Amino acid sequence: MKRISFVAFFSFCFLFVTGAHAGSAQSAPEYRALWVETFNTPLGTRAEIDRVIASAEAGRINAIFAQVRRRGDSWYLDTLEPLTQVANVGEPDSSGRWTLDPLKYLIEQAHTRGIEVHAFVIIGAVYNAHPTITGLPRDPKHAFNQNFWDRSTSALYPTSDLRQWSTRALPHNATGTTFDGQRFGAEWYIDFGHPAASAYTVDVLTHLVRQYDLDGIHLDRIRYPEAPIDQPAGGIAAWGINVGYNDTSVNRFRTRYGSAATYYTTEDIGKNVSSDAAPRRIGSGDVGYPRTGDSLWNDWRREQVTNFARRLYLNVTAVKPRIKVSAATIAFWTGPVGSGGWERTEAHYRVFQDWRSWVQEGILDLATPMIYKREHSALERTQYDDWLSFTKTLAASSGRQSVAGLGAYLNGVEGTLRQARRALARAPFETGNTAADGVIFYALGSTAGTTVGNSTSAAVTTNPFSYPAAGLNTPKRTNDDFFAGLTTSAARSDSTLFEDPAYPSLFATTVPPPDMPWKTAPTLGHVMGFALDADGQPLDGAFVTLVPRSVGAASRSARADGGGFYGVVGIAPGAYSGRIVHGTTQLAVCEFAVTPGHVATASARPDASAPVTMATIDPSAPAGAGGWYLDTVRIALDAADDCSGVASTHYSLDGGATWQPYAGGFAVAQEGTTVVQYRSTDAAGNTEAAQSLTVRIDKTDPTVSAAADPRELRPPNGLLVPVTVKGSAADAVSGLASVTYEIVDEYGMPFAIAPRALSGASAAWADSVALEARRDGADLDGRLYRIVVTVRDESGRTSTTTIRVIAMHDRR
Repeated sequence: MKRISFVAFFSFCFLFVTGAHAGSAQSAPEYRALWVETFNTPLGTRAEIDRVIASAEAGRINAIFAQVRRRGDSWYLDTLEPLTQVANVGEPDSSGRWTLDPLKYLIEQAHTRGIEVHAFVIIGAVYNAHPTITGLPRDPKHAFNQNFWDRSTSALYPTSDLRQWSTRALPHNATGTTFDGQRFGAEWYIDFGHPAASAYTVDVLTHLVRQYDLDGIHLDRIRYPEAPIDQPAGGIAAWGINVGYNDTSVNRFRTRYGSAATYYTTEDIGKNVSSDAAPRRIGSGDVGYPRTGDSLWNDWRREQVTNFARRLYLNVTAVKPRIKVSAATIAFWTGPVGSGGWERTEAHYRVFQDWRSWVQEGILDLATPMIYKREHSALERTQYDDWLSFTKTLAASSGRQSVAGLGAYLNGVEGTLRQARRALARAPFETGNTAADGVIFYALGSTAGTTVGNSTSAAVTTNPFSYPAAGLNTPKRTNDDFFAGLTTSAARSDSTLFEDPAYPSLFATTVPPPDMPWKTAPTLGHVMGFALDADGQPLDGAFVTLVPRSVGAASRSARADGGGFYGVVGIAPGAYSGRIVHGTTQLAVCEFAVTPGHVATASARPDASAPVTMATIDPSAPAGAGGWYLDTVRIALDAADDCSGVASTHYSLDGGATWQPYAGGFAVAQEGTTVVQYRSTDAAGNTEAAQSLTVRIDKTDPTVSAAADPRELRPPNGLLVPVTVKGSAADAVSGLASVTYEIVDEYGMPFAIAPRALSGASAAWADSVALEARRDGADLDGRLYRIVVTVRDESGRTSTTTIRVIAMHDRR
């Protein structure tokens, strides 16, 4: 048996213990994701994609957020937009035709290895070149060629042209913009307030989700661009952001708010709106437009971006209920604590990206803020912790998940590991800490693992977190070293430790992404639809109310966007109807069903159909004959309307002379025939034609009297004596129906009078019967005949009288 040195034995025990600790500490699912952006990471050929997959496997990454839409172009074949112009993408043949679908190949290779693929798409920016110097996109169908630049005039479409989708800054402060404020830096952005631009983008991305086996869709630049800021005296509360001035959006804003908002006037011309050294003076080109700091205008711009996010969420969820929607959201500067509240963060006030409300509403499944901060800077470290805490708390309180976006490119590997450990509540940051649902690193960079030039780390001078001693200069590391650091805490190239080996390595084991119960076991559904007028035109800003059919469920409200689209996320299952109000126009949302996890379509139309009311009577069947009830009855009315809903129900008991509001079952007690009329009106004002129910009640028996002639039969000679029976009867309610007779002979001989039909409220009649004038000798009181006369009315009620006829004894 070989001897084992003490050092070797200690090392073995250390590795065994820490390895066991790592496995137990990291067994829970979490996101370990990579942003792969195609500006720096080739993603167009099999070899390039294979290298991306290999990098992910090396770092135990379980999700790739791969950029497949960069500037209105596609890194995938089945697209509604032009293919990218980047060389070699799709392994083109000699004619330029792609022979490979890069996205499909990436999905196949990733899914084989248990790695999710999320399509990373840029939303707002659609082009980033100078149209007259660099040139236009080659494909004439590119969004820039169709809706920014008029190729026939070699100029931008006029701002007043509906074809112009560009957002823009007003002329008084065009710092950092060109082309009359429509190009921001090198970028051209759509304006989210232009209905056609938003609808187009939603259609493009919905098609992408429908056609590919994606796990998620990830939205970047879903915001307005960083624009010139008007900074008058008064601090940040008085600042105005000079962006969003697409004429189509502005005209919509004016229509909604009119004089409630504030606009630049001719009196403002020449006024300086900046406290900077360089003046920013209002000119004639600003007149008539909303002031940059107007509160309604600020809310409007945020609303346009949020409307887009909601519309996209519902559309992609409709085609693929389990798709995961995330966004690379803004975390500029410091977080809500350091900024003095969410409303003072740049996400909210500068680029109009209210992603806090998106998470709260549920139109983001993953909160993925870009918290790109340098760990080796004390200030930025505080900013990182501010945003991280905010994101984790927001997601947890909203029933969604948080994934911290780390700027690995800004940090040494040491700093990135520290930030990831704080996000995931790993040692030494586990005490008093709540873990996020994962981390995502920006960005992979070059897939040449041994190349330093473009890799997922940065060199840091006097790195406060270098190991084993603080304050060392740490070099920029290769991707191979970065991924080794995630899984072993040490560089692959030279085994340099990035952190204390007493801590389990960050990704010591492989884990899957976490489950999303609202996707895999949903209890709520969603609704989307359009508010259009009779001509099919959108009702911009219409108010929508969805009303449940079941008692106890809550109504939900929404507002239509510029295209008439509206949607509600997270609504209880069941049957609903609704109404839409836009000025004097009222529309109905006809009855629809919400099921868990799915998106119901509930479009509106003018409600031209009246409700339908049904009447029921108790007792359900009359006790009398001929449909006659013999006592008081109760009537219940039940109205239904499959569109705008029943607003009221009325009934009348006097032929429509007066109408009573129906508040529940009511009694009909009056004898005779009562015609109950009833009708309902819906919320759109449609009233049904009066319906009727005839109720006949007879509570009173008929009256009858009768007499026989003769009443005594003499002499008792055994002959048959004709006896006339005369009668009369009356019934003022249902009327007389018949008279019947029963002759009871004391001696048991059969005698009969045929029944007679009666009618009307009164009747008199005479019938005859031959009775035998005979009696037994010992029968001293005579032979008794009893003639029972029964009168029946139409309701079946009866009255009876009895006549006595006697065959007399001859001694009497």
